[in-house]
Amino acid sequence: MNKSNIKDESKGLSKEGHKNEFINLSASERRELVISELKRKHRVLILMRGIPLHEFREIIERLEAVYSELESDQKNRDELDKIRRAEAEKIIIDMNARGVDIQYLNEIIVGKSESDNAKYIKDGVPWSGQGRRPDVFKGLGAVELERYRVPVKS
Repeated sequence: MNKSNIKDESKGLSKEGHKNEFINLSASERRELVISELKRKHRVLILMRGIPLHEFREIIERLEAVYSELESDQKNRDELDKIRRAEAEKIIIDMNARGVDIQYLNEIIVGKSESDNAKYIKDGVPWSGQGRRPDVFKGLGAVELERYRVPVKS
């Protein structure tokens, strides 16, 4: 063995190295590898060489079945999206007819969804209101805790 072969083996260029390298790939990396191989006719011919035609036909039939299933799922999602969109447009038209200001309503909804950045300080010990309570805050109920709440600057 010469030095270049040893270097190649350490890079995973031998058959054993390829097996180990393939095992160490994440699921998304394996997916990318398989898809990239299937996209090239030459690579597919190499992969399928030596496989009996009936087995190759079975693989194709499985792929066609998966394709049909995915196509059906996509059509169902598109139909549901179309129905939801129509319902949403109907609600907006109804709200406009009743005089509801949609921009104002949106501001109210966004305002309610903003997170509460509470901060508490007791005996010089700060606490964000999340995670483990420091010892000085342990045992305090919600009402007692509110006494130590510091207003958040907006």
